[in-house]
Amino acid sequence: MKCGPHQSKMQAMNEDEKRFLESIQKENAEAHTETRRQFAEATEAIRRQFDASLEASQQRVDAVLEVGQQRVDTALEVIQRRFDSSIQENRRHFDVISDAMRRDFQLLAETVAHINDRITATHTNLESLIERTTAETHALIKLSHTQLDRRVRVLEAARRPPRKRQPR
Repeated sequence: MKCGPHQSKMQAMNEDEKRFLESIQKENAEAHTETRRQFAEATEAIRRQFDASLEASQQRVDAVLEVGQQRVDTALEVIQRRFDSSIQENRRHFDVISDAMRRDFQLLAETVAHINDRITATHTNLESLIERTTAETHALIKLSHTQLDRRVRVLEAARRPPRKRQPR
């Protein structure tokens, strides 16, 4: 059986040295285990501390967001009330204007109807006046012609030599 360089050195070591080396290895293994345990504990403590800090930060962020949300909700309610108020005011204004326009149109329609009635009455009066004036003018012209005809006969008779009377 061939021995490696460490094995031959181990064989050459005495028993005390072996025990000492084994005890160092055992201490080293225990220290290694303790280091790992301490590292795991430290890691767990850091993780717990991080989780707690994260939870506290999350709670602060949630609180800030809640306050912000309340402010936004309040502002939106104010805006909504103002908007509703503005809509109601505009509606009232529109109703007032439309009522005024309705009255104006009614007054305009009544005025147009009144003017139309007056125009119709004036037209009727003018037609009657024209007919009467035309009849009177015709009567005057006829009278004038009759009078003129009579004058012309008188004048013509005066200019003619008298007719001799013939015996009968």
